[in-house]
Amino acid sequence: MTSWEAEKKQFLSEPVFVANPAGSSEDDGVLLVSMLDYATGKDRLIVLDATSMSVLAQVYFPEDCSICIPEADHGLFLSGSA
Repeated sequence: MTSWEAEKKQFLSEPVFVANPAGSSEDDGVLLVSMLDYATGKDRLIVLDATSMSVLAQVYFPEDCSICIPEADHGLFLSGSA
């Protein structure tokens, strides 16, 4: 099993799996995980490859956004357009 861990003073939400619509295996997709980073103050959304657990992208929220990620964040992904 492959894993990924946050560093000290970094707190993660529950991961949300987003399947690749053209995927051929059950783990073909990405994991979306929001992170509260009390060490740097740079909260972010992390996109992990679900198969290798490698970081594909990190989306940083504005530093003045005190409510971008609530401390009791729960994940939900709905496919489609809004």
